[in-house]
Amino acid sequence: MEFDPAVAHIYAEALLEAARRAGTTDQVFEQADAIYRCFRKDSRLRRFLESPRIPKEGKHRVIDRVFRARVEPLLLNLIHVMLRNNRIENLDDTLRLVYELVEESRGIIPAAVTTAVGLTEEQRGRLQRPLASRLDLRFDIRFRVDPDILGGVIFKYRDRLIDGSLRFDLQELQERLMGVAID
Repeated sequence: MEFDPAVAHIYAEALLEAARRAGTTDQVFEQADAIYRCFRKDSRLRRFLESPRIPKEGKHRVIDRVFRARVEPLLLNLIHVMLRNNRIENLDDTLRLVYELVEESRGIIPAAVTTAVGLTEEQRGRLQRPLASRLDLRFDIRFRVDPDILGGVIFKYRDRLIDGSLRFDLQELQERLMGVAID
């Protein structure tokens, strides 16, 4: 099956509801974030789990070997259920959503800032403070670098995107110039 964001949301909500009932929300939150970061850093395990050539029984054994002693049973069960239901390609987004939903329940909004070059801690603070005060929200900002934006900043939180990149400005300028009639 292919990726479906609604599926990731359903699994994330179900995991968090079960974790709330079990009193393990904090542990599930931390472990889901750690697994998500691990999958992002090294995609070998994710590729292994998503491979159609490898039998599911072998994948379940590897999941147990890698995670059983390290993660809450609810989180381990989530991975097994997603694998069994042919939804393992949604695992990354499910884990990311777990992180975001827990943070939002704590009054902290996960956000992403993309810049063309890396920022110092001072620059990050100068960017973060006005955003938080102007929008009257607390953010947990993940910074990333993408030289393709050429300059400026792209800020994303919830379902909002504020694109202040040079690339976006140049694209807008190009569209306006293409719309000008030549006599």
